Amino acid sequence: MLSQMIRKEIQWLDDGLNLELVKLEKAYNSNLQVSLAGESFNIKIRGTIDRIDRKGAYLRILDYKTGYVDKRQLNPDNWEKLFSDPNYNKAFQLLMYTWLYERNQDTAEKIQAGVISLRAPGNGPVELIPPEKKELNRYLLDEFTKELDKLLAEILDEETPFIQTPEEKLCKYCTFQEICNRATPGDNY
Repeated sequence: MLSQMIRKEIQWLDDGLNLELVKLEKAYNSNLQVSLAGESFNIKIRGTIDRIDRKGAYLRILDYKTGYVDKRQLNPDNWEKLFSDPNYNKAFQLLMYTWLYERNQDTAEKIQAGVISLRAPGNGPVELIPPEKKELNRYLLDEFTKELDKLLAEILDEETPFIQTPEEKLCKYCTFQEICNRATPGDNY
């Protein structure tokens, strides 16, 4: 897969656009103040971005995936889907990485985010299309911050119980199956 990826990367350079590798495996973190019932919580959020490069006029936040990536997974219609539908977890991850980068770099560059599938590197980076097909910029990241704030407030709200999802298919890859007792011995999750 890596040999194929490198060959494709060389072919991508034939488009005449300059490519500059900025960072690989770069860890970022940021704090977010969340208010709930008159109390303020300081939440530290962190992530490691696989690749940051500049291609033409864009700074690109890229994530490598070993599996196939369907472009529909990177195109949520709206904020609710992005934050609640696990089919958009890759889109959420890319927006989170872009948010972390922006909060640490305070860049005014044009930004793109995408996934490079090591199973299908010939597709090139599959680009994130943010909710409502808006441009990926500081204003969109401000909207993301508001939605993230709501999600974290809901998680911190002691009045909102954690319950098992009624959709058991969502448990297939969940790390916490054993804790919630959803999985039983012999399950093929």
